[in-house]
Amino acid sequence: MAEVRYVQATKLYPGSSAPAVDALDLDVGDGELMVLVGPSGSGKTTALRMLAGLEEVDAGAVLIGDRDVTDLPPKKRDIAMVFQNYALYPYLTVSQNIAFPLKMAGVKKAEREARAAESRGGSASSASSTASPRSCPAANGSGWRWAGRSCGRRASS
Repeated sequence: MAEVRYVQATKLYPGSSAPAVDALDLDVGDGELMVLVGPSGSGKTTALRMLAGLEEVDAGAVLIGDRDVTDLPPKKRDIAMVFQNYALYPYLTVSQNIAFPLKMAGVKKAEREARAAESRGGSASSASSTASPRSCPAANGSGWRWAGRSCGRRASS
């Protein structure tokens, strides 16, 4: 993992008089879990999309570790996002949702299963958890990037 920093990061959508994100200064330490909360329209998703490179930063900077990624395209940032609305892969288990991008990156099955289990705090043998996919971190081929959610197993019924 790596530190994530927003330095006076601002996003102003065309036609809007107020920025969606206005001079955000935020430091999230390496390994630190951080949760963004706020009402609809407060800029939570926009801030995360700026980090992932899905939204252009109009002013300020976004850094991952010691790299300024402000002007890098999404594919060069080594980051992924899992959205709260899990309709993308509702038929997959949590582990399968976590392992999917690893599979696309060519990671061997044993390592995919181990990393998916590790993200949930379990072992590879418990990799078939059926917790909601929206509760898990985003995974990519070379590391983990948390999107403000913790991961756990749904209580059995």
